[in-house]
Formats: sequence, C-alpha cells, structure tokens
Amino acid sequence: MRKVYEVSQALEIEGDAADCYNLLCDFESYPSWFHYVKAVKILKRDELDIPLRVDFTCDIAIKGGIQKKGIKVVNEYAYDQINKKLIYKVVGGDVKQGEGYYQFRQLNSGKTLAVFYVKIDFGIIIPAKLISFMIDTLMKGVLVMIKNGVEKKTPAS
Repeated sequence: MRKVYEVSQALEIEGDAADCYNLLCDFESYPSWFHYVKAVKILKRDELDIPLRVDFTCDIAIKGGIQKKGIKVVNEYAYDQINKKLIYKVVGGDVKQGEGYYQFRQLNSGKTLAVFYVKIDFGIIIPAKLISFMIDTLMKGVLVMIKNGVEKKTPAS
C-alpha cells in the first residue's frame, strides 16, 4: 500500500521576502547554493522567458552513509509574484507524484517567514522512519539553504 505524504516546514529568514522568492525562482543558480541539485535544465519557458518546466538532477545523502545519486525530478511551475509564492507540480522523473509550494511572507520584524509545503507520493512503499527523515531533514535543509543564500546577500544591519 502506497502512502501520500503531506507536510510543511517553516523558517524565519533575515531578509526580504522578494529576495527569497527571486533566489528560489532562479533555477539556473541552484547548483551553486542548493546542495542537493547537481544539474538543471530548463525544458519550457513562456513568452517572457520565465521557466515553466524544469528538469533537476539531484544527489541525496541519508544517515548511515546511504546515498542516492542522479535522482531525476521534472517540475512544472506557476508563479504568484504578488504573494511571493512559487507553486510546483512534479510531472516526471523518479518521484511518482508531488506538488506543493514555497511562500515567503514579510513579517513586521523585517524578517521573512519561509513556508515549504509538499504533498508527495514516492511511488513505492518506504519505511516510515526513512520517509520521516527525508521529509523533515530534506525540507528543513532546503529552507536553510534558501536562508543561507539570502542572508549572504543581505548586508548586516
């Protein structure tokens, strides 16, 4: 029996919501800051040259020295620039089904609340501990990488 997982993670970032959103929407820069992503190929763009379908090749290391290299994921994207929300849907690759979003909300403190939501079906039965590790660790890791990428570009106050 397969299981679909729904989970979200959130993290505060010292930086502007627009900077977070712009970093995340710059897919071609991913290999320089998004440690899991080894290669990116834009498969489809709209008339304004905005990426609509993107092919990622990822390497993931799991506790105990287990590594999974060359994971392919093809996502389609929709953009909500006003709400700083990047919506994605998995449309190909090694992940059976997945969808979700990243959203960046400017807080009164000047910080940004980054939210990463995912609904995913890995396509096979996977032990609960491994799923929990992958979702909690990988999702939190993605938000930390965004945080690090934005905070490096933001001068200290």
